[in-house]
Amino acid sequence: MAGVNTPDGLTYSVDWLICRDGYLSAWGWAVHRDAAVSAVRLLFVTPSTTTPVEIRYGVGRGDAPENSGFVVFGRAPRETVTGAVLEATLTTGAVHRIELDLAAVSGAAGHPPHVLRRLGPPGLAARVRLRWAWARTLLEHVWRQGRHRWMRMRGRNLPRFRAPERGVTPLTLDRILDLLGPNPARPLSLMIDSNLGGGTTHYREQWIQREVNAGGTVILFSYDFHRLRYAVRAVTRGRDKSFATDSLHPLVMLAAALPGDDLFLNSVCSFPDPLLVVSLSRQLRRLMRSTLTVAIHDFLCVCPSWNLLNDRGRFCGVPDRTECRRCLPLIGGEVRSLVACSDIDRWRTVWGECLADATTILCFSRSSRDLVERAYPDLRPDAWVIQPHAPSPLSPTARAPAPLDRPLHIGVVGEITRQKGAAIVLEMTRLIRDRGLPVQLTVIGHLEGARPSPLLHVLGPYAREQLPTLVAECGANVFFLPSIWPETFSYVAEELMQLGVPVAVFDMGAPAERVARYDPGLLIDRVDAAHALEQLIAFHARLGAARQSR
Repeated sequence: MAGVNTPDGLTYSVDWLICRDGYLSAWGWAVHRDAAVSAVRLLFVTPSTTTPVEIRYGVGRGDAPENSGFVVFGRAPRETVTGAVLEATLTTGAVHRIELDLAAVSGAAGHPPHVLRRLGPPGLAARVRLRWAWARTLLEHVWRQGRHRWMRMRGRNLPRFRAPERGVTPLTLDRILDLLGPNPARPLSLMIDSNLGGGTTHYREQWIQREVNAGGTVILFSYDFHRLRYAVRAVTRGRDKSFATDSLHPLVMLAAALPGDDLFLNSVCSFPDPLLVVSLSRQLRRLMRSTLTVAIHDFLCVCPSWNLLNDRGRFCGVPDRTECRRCLPLIGGEVRSLVACSDIDRWRTVWGECLADATTILCFSRSSRDLVERAYPDLRPDAWVIQPHAPSPLSPTARAPAPLDRPLHIGVVGEITRQKGAAIVLEMTRLIRDRGLPVQLTVIGHLEGARPSPLLHVLGPYAREQLPTLVAECGANVFFLPSIWPETFSYVAEELMQLGVPVAVFDMGAPAERVARYDPGLLIDRVDAAHALEQLIAFHARLGAARQSR
């Protein structure tokens, strides 16, 4: 890391100095050209006095000269801080002082000003962009469902889109430090995550529960895209408390106050500046002297189009970087609303540095690792861990699914959005109608853009424990997962295989990886509605013939 060189031979860097809620935190490094640095401290200037604060010096950082790092967390002066000086003492007795420019942002004072502002609340222009992104995402959601369907379903859809929040109080560092006490239960993990729901959030909650049940402590720092604010959640055995905050300042201060055992980067999708959080995670790992785990729930680390759908809406396969430079600026929709980055080179540089620093890159399928390695072929082999999810068993039902000697009835399960293959299902319905085929379709869940049809039945949202009964009673005898992106894992595929029904998927991602080893399973080799329909008809015929020959 580049530092600032002074005329008298001192080279230093202050990554951040933040005073907030009566506490201060600083992180940086310092060396001298001619002599060793023996001590570093901060001098805080207030209207009535100058207060020295001793700093722990000699910390290893990995991105600076050996053992040149310094860190401090403690009480800030009670009076308003008007100035700050970094003081370095050499083994020769010489003392060097550097006056630091201070800025004030959202109740915090600190240095350097540009870092304090980046970690602070979004400015006016950014707030307008975030509000527009939120509104655009909601409007697209309404438009895709159709106004009439939205009006009929708003009682269920709106709570799912903007889930009720748990009890939240404004964050002060005193509150969270008092909650955790002087010796928090170990291991102590700091998790960074979005709050968009779905499988990523489901995994997060299960992970937190496992850590706490094992006697540990989890600090969850998340961004609530729906409410455009950050949240800090402290979870220990018997206690679960949430706090609201408007900036990233508490994140870096908590990392200094509570050196943890693991920093877990679960998801940064929808954060106002995801690359800032990714870059910051590397500094926090060094500050905490912890491990760093990066979870691959999607492919955001590869491209802002986190499902790897290109500007034509098709799986890109992670092509040469030249094609990425052409494609990314042309992608709109949720990618543009939530991520707002069109520079693939900058994106890969920041994420590549983070993945190279990671202790563990956690994948839930081998196919996910293969795709990430196409973008980052030089990552350490020992960092990869492949750990498929283990969904809990479904309770069996006494009733068997529809027999295969009946006409083909295709079952589709889940929240079928554009990325999950809604257009494939709708086009298959049209083909069945136009060709007069004796085929029915039933969706257990929701289908984006669905219209009433005698050939297509949409049953609506369901609870997981209802799935065995719904599968048995819906009339479907072959089930199809139409997702058009290489999902990193599919709970639905696992659940259908648990139930023993025929399952077909497109030949990509984790679902294909699992279904390839499943009987009766089918991999469809081309993402095309007509081709998929032909394959499903043939699959149904083969299964029926095999049953009759037994």
